[in-house]
Amino acid sequence: MPVPILILSDAPDSGTGLGRITKDLAALLSTMPEFRVGTFGRGGHGSRDFPWIQYTFDERFQWGESLLPHIWEDFSGGHYGIIFTVWDASRLTWFGAPENLPEGSLKDFLTSGKFQKWGYFPIDSHGVGGRLSILGQETLKGYDRILAYSKYGKAVLSNSIVGGKELDFIPHGIDPKVFYPRATEKGKEYLDVPQSSTLIGCVMTNQARKDWGVWAAIARELVAMDSEYMFWAHIDVLERYWSLPALLADFGLEANVKVTQRVSDDVLAGLYSACDLTILPSLGEGFGYPIAESLACGVPVIHHDHAAGHEIMPKYGLTDHYPGIIRTGVNEGLEYRLDTLHNIYRPVLDPKDWVDEILHTDWRRKAVVDEAQKAVEHLHWNNLAPVWKNWFRRGLAE
Repeated sequence: MPVPILILSDAPDSGTGLGRITKDLAALLSTMPEFRVGTFGRGGHGSRDFPWIQYTFDERFQWGESLLPHIWEDFSGGHYGIIFTVWDASRLTWFGAPENLPEGSLKDFLTSGKFQKWGYFPIDSHGVGGRLSILGQETLKGYDRILAYSKYGKAVLSNSIVGGKELDFIPHGIDPKVFYPRATEKGKEYLDVPQSSTLIGCVMTNQARKDWGVWAAIARELVAMDSEYMFWAHIDVLERYWSLPALLADFGLEANVKVTQRVSDDVLAGLYSACDLTILPSLGEGFGYPIAESLACGVPVIHHDHAAGHEIMPKYGLTDHYPGIIRTGVNEGLEYRLDTLHNIYRPVLDPKDWVDEILHTDWRRKAVVDEAQKAVEHLHWNNLAPVWKNWFRRGLAE
């Protein structure tokens, strides 16, 4: 009899990176006869295109904790199974450490032994001592299986578990049938920018750790040098932690920035391909979809060394440092600040470093484009799918 496995994360049609991971893993699991698959997703509405059972909940229900007992009973039909979370540990303290909850139905459910707890954890920064804070450590204790996105994430998670237990890591993939180099002209036509312009792209959600302020400062400095620079900004919502319209107005960028929001992956690949370069001034990536997607489209990326994003960056070999990674100060005194109640380190990014990298790297050379594509070949889903299937099957045997 197939084992029920319910993925708790962002909804597969929510448009977020976590939602995409949920969609891809649910689709993969649906091809495995050992499992009966469901998703319990934050945001989204569900889709008839998905061949699995879907439950969704609104953000006003926080992380779905009050709804999960009913959803699990409906989905599992009373059978033993697996709840597989694809979220940060900071969102799952209630799930991983239910002994700290007040007495009640949620605590009873989470300690009932009706299911195993598996987790796929994005680690976009570390705390004191190269580990998660005490809150994150408490969360991990309640899991039966833990999987990391990256080598960096594996190290942080291993340090956070008593005894330094060896863990697995598996990156998530991209579809090479979608993300591949397209004609530059079509993307620039879509954005209505001059074909002769230098176009720099940035794809980030509207979160605190996505530093749209640094992005705006980079853009302003480049435009001040040459008004022919154009910028493509792709964001989920215009107003949340950042106000993108306010940034454009305050930095005088309205004429030089084209903004897109929800588009199909096919359109997104065309827009990546239209760029000469993309940048990702975030304060930490657990994986970095915009890096992988841009590289797959043959477009080089500028990022930095903190967290996991740099693991898939190619060493373009054009200069003595890595032209795809902001190196200035990273290993020689890059400043950090402690952030959030989870006490994690975030780098302090200097826009001038990024501008210097853009101006002094020959990222237009064909060798750069070739290296970009080669760097992410191992992330193609046809290469990763057998690895993921093996991990899921091994979990059943343990």
